[in-house]
Amino acid sequence: MTQIPQDARIAARVLRRVQARNRELAIEATIEAGMGILFTALTSGVVFCIAWFVCISIAGGRFPSSTVALCVTAVFFVVGMISAWRHVNPFAGLKPMSGTDHLLFAVSGAVGGYMHMNRHTVAGLALVLMGGPENLVGALRTWLHRLPSDPAVIDQAAGILTACRPEVDLKRIDASVQAAILLRRLNLIVPRGDSTTVTLTEKGRNIVEKDK
Repeated sequence: MTQIPQDARIAARVLRRVQARNRELAIEATIEAGMGILFTALTSGVVFCIAWFVCISIAGGRFPSSTVALCVTAVFFVVGMISAWRHVNPFAGLKPMSGTDHLLFAVSGAVGGYMHMNRHTVAGLALVLMGGPENLVGALRTWLHRLPSDPAVIDQAAGILTACRPEVDLKRIDASVQAAILLRRLNLIVPRGDSTTVTLTEKGRNIVEKDK
């Protein structure tokens, strides 16, 4: 079976692309995490205050209101994280609001002491509570989606690029699946239809042709 030729210069260029992309992903994950922490703190603070106020209103000072409010807030946070991880859509299956619903909402806004609640309202509140966890989960997924920078994978990726003249069958050269996926994520190669043959993209040709 044909062995993949190794090229240190191409491997170095691939590694630089991997490092650059991973830096972009790290910045993106940091921004998502920061927004998630901020929004989670805001929504959790509101939930805590509402739960604490309800406990005080019902039981007064005889009840550990702060402890109960903290437990309620923790439950909302855990449920929000699980829902965000599982891509739960609170509006899934809901029909558009009817004219009656719109009228009741308009009346509730004009009449003090009355607030119309329906499934859309509950779904909207759930979506707000999931906002922070959605960003936190998104940050984790972005971080886990970083490109591999293992030297063996980089060398295999460089070998695939070198073997593309202008295309190559990955099965024929016994190419690493992980290396091929890495090159595809970097948009350096594209597959030929449903076959295992790949060809260089313009970016891939720019990397290889620097040696010519």
